[in-house]
Amino acid sequence: MGETVMGLLYAIFSIFITLFFPKQITDVICYGRHRDRENIKSKKIYCLIYVFWTFFFGLFCLMMGSASGVNNTFDRVLDYYGLNFGEYDYFEAASIYYEHDYKHEGDFTLVYYIRKK
Repeated sequence: MGETVMGLLYAIFSIFITLFFPKQITDVICYGRHRDRENIKSKKIYCLIYVFWTFFFGLFCLMMGSASGVNNTFDRVLDYYGLNFGEYDYFEAASIYYEHDYKHEGDFTLVYYIRKK
C-alpha cells in the first residue's frame, strides 16, 4: 500500500516538475521576470530553451525516482547502456526477497540480463 502511494506521489510530482518548471524558466529567460521585456524574439530559440529545460527536469525526476527507490527507470537505462556499450557481459537487475509472502517464505529471485554477441 505504501509503495503504491509513494509511486503515485512521485508520478504527480514528476509531471508537475517536468511540465510547469520549464515553461516558467523559459518565460523568465525570454520575457523577463514580470514579462515586461522581450529578451529573445525568435520562436525557435524559445522552443529550444523550453526543450532543454524539459529534458533537464525530466532527467532530474528520473534520477530522483531512482535515488528514492520509487522508480527504477533510470537504473534500467544505465544498465542497458552498460550492457550494450560497456565492458561487462551481464548484470544483476534485481534481487527480490519474498519476506512477507507466505508461499515463498525465505526465498529470493535473482533477475539478470546477459549481452548477446
